[in-house]
Amino acid sequence: MKRLICHIASFGIFVLIATPNAAARDAFVTALLPCLEQFQDAPTDSRYQIVLDQGWTATLFAIAEKDGGGLGTDLCGQLDGGGLEFGGAYRWPESLGAPKAVTQSLITPTWLDTVVGNARAKSGTGVPVKRVSVTALVGPNSHLVRVQFAQAEADTKGVANVDLNAAGVVIDRDTRVPDQFPRKAEADHAPQAVAEAVAAPSVDPRQALVILLAATQAKPDATVVRLTLSSFSAGIDYRNGANSEIRQTQFNYMDSQASTATDELFEFPPALKTCSMSIEQTKNSVAKLVLQKRYQTVAKRLQHLILECSEENPKPRWLLTALEPFEYFYLPAE
Repeated sequence: MKRLICHIASFGIFVLIATPNAAARDAFVTALLPCLEQFQDAPTDSRYQIVLDQGWTATLFAIAEKDGGGLGTDLCGQLDGGGLEFGGAYRWPESLGAPKAVTQSLITPTWLDTVVGNARAKSGTGVPVKRVSVTALVGPNSHLVRVQFAQAEADTKGVANVDLNAAGVVIDRDTRVPDQFPRKAEADHAPQAVAEAVAAPSVDPRQALVILLAATQAKPDATVVRLTLSSFSAGIDYRNGANSEIRQTQFNYMDSQASTATDELFEFPPALKTCSMSIEQTKNSVAKLVLQKRYQTVAKRLQHLILECSEENPKPRWLLTALEPFEYFYLPAE
């Protein structure tokens, strides 16, 4: 399945008298402004759910049969949001009927100001917005907008999720729409070949991790013991359960192309120490690494980029090895 990447970076019962000014704008909306601008410049009729996360945008869109069919993801900005998986395919819930495209022109900064403001007023909580999803439903001009607040930090008296219609009016929760669409079961689709042309894993760790996670047999609660991203390959070592054998998902990189990823049992070198990271921790670590200036200055010269543990340093950290000129150094994993 070809993974599309584009720089593109939900209402309530209360009616706002005036559009919030920049000073009053919610931080969630402010972070999305650059994406929203380009989002409006590239309308499409094949996006069936728009997911606006903290600082980036994920979109569920149709994939041609020749590329695997189903629904995939399109993303924007920094991957520092929470929880949405990338790569692979999603399943459209039968409860929603046939997929219908979202009216993309609806989603503007002013619209989001109203959505977030009304949802926050209904929720009664001051915690950050975690996610805003817009799902097109059957019927004329019918959209379900859901604002999700950071539940882990939510006031026990507050409302974690608020549903609204496209006009910005709070409505009862629509049970037909899940908070996150289910992933397609492995049996429903064969692993797809990766993008025809991608950057080396050490140069684009986020893309490499997407490819690995799309092909892995790791369960959501799997333990990641090591992540290796080099100029010629990528691999994630993990175990499904504390006492299970270690497996490795990996692909090779040559001539700007990545081979189809494989997943098999792996004999972890006894001289190395296994880490104990969750998949979510691993994704967050990669997302933060690529923002570090020290990494950015050597990314194009990197031969190895390894997230690992050692006897001397049992906590995960990044080892970077660059060539021409040769140097190696460590960066924190968090």
